[in-house]
Order: sequence, then structure tokens, then C-alpha cells
Amino acid sequence: MNWKFVAACPLVSLFAKASFWSRGRIEEMSELRWEWIDKSGYLSIPDDMGKWGKGKVIRLPAALLSEIRSFRSESPYVWAGYAEQLRQFHRNEGHHASAHKIKDFNPQRLRILFQKWIGAWSKENAKGVSHHTFRKTGLQFSREGQLRSFEGEYAKHTNVSLGVADKHYTSETEKLERLRADIAYRNIANEIKEDREFAELMGLCETSEAQ
Repeated sequence: MNWKFVAACPLVSLFAKASFWSRGRIEEMSELRWEWIDKSGYLSIPDDMGKWGKGKVIRLPAALLSEIRSFRSESPYVWAGYAEQLRQFHRNEGHHASAHKIKDFNPQRLRILFQKWIGAWSKENAKGVSHHTFRKTGLQFSREGQLRSFEGEYAKHTNVSLGVADKHYTSETEKLERLRADIAYRNIANEIKEDREFAELMGLCETSEAQ
């Protein structure tokens, strides 16, 4: 998070951290909009943005969400302000011509730049790291696949298909969607909370947040 452009653009590091907690694909995370985040701090990815046309509800640490909100602008997109942060970095470095070349935010530009930057960083520090690494690690820690398998077993024992179970017993109730988000969040928090430095880096500032 202290590497060159990522360190210079706080919203880019927050993008990486949110990707870890949300286990989100780069396409859906770069499109993140303020209207997807409710007052309770739950992030709802719409079906038309989710993998295989199915969205999901995500919970982020309160401290991380508060930091993200501190950069809110008039744009409907959460990460829109990174472009001005990048311009300011170039100005501070005396590269005014480079600052003028930075185009305004759009999700595709963020995806391209993030993959470019993390690719350059990985060559110096950890070969093979990409945005997918954040998603994959979050998925492993959250045990989201295990949670889905439990839902599959429920469907089998009640003699209905998983698709029917999804439609009638899981995705239609906000309470159950939030419960799933809370379980995934708790699993990730419990995996990282013993390493206080890393936990705080990822926005988990209080032990109570892991509950």
C-alpha cells in the first residue's frame, strides 16, 4: 500500500482493501457507486453487475467504510476522486505535463491503471500478484464457498433444486442476505485479527469488529 502511485492515491489503496473484503471482481468493484451502500454500511452489488447475473450483499469494516466516505464527491462513483489525487501527485513531483494528461474518472480507466500498477509492483515484490489475488484471498478467508455448499445441502435435504432454494429461501430476504454477509465478514476478520498490523492496514481497527 506504500508503493508509488498507490501510496499517492489513497482511494486506490482503499479500492484494493474493499476488493479484499468484498471478494469482488475488478469489473464490479471499479463500478462501485454510493447508492449501493446503505446507512448501515452494507454494500449491495446489483444483479446486473454480479457474476453470472447474481449480486450479493457485503459488509465492510466500519473504519474502512468511514475512510472511504471521507473522500465522497459529487460523482455517483465511489472511486472518482482518485484521478485528482493522481494529478496532485504529479504536480507535487514537478511533473505538471503529466498532471494535465490525467483524464477524468471512468471505471474502465481505473481497471486498466490498477492492473498496470499492481503488475509493476509485483515485478519488484511478489511475482504473479494481481487484483484477483485480493478477491481470491478474501474468498478463502470468508469460506464463502463453504457457505454456498451448506445452502446446497439444505436444498438437497428439502428435495428442491439449488436454484429454487436461492429464489425462495436465500436471495429474496434482506435479513438472510445480511446474515450471509455478516458470516463472511466475521470469517475474514477472525482470520486476520491476530496480526494487528495487517488487520489495521485492512481497516479492522477494533477487536469487537470481528464479532
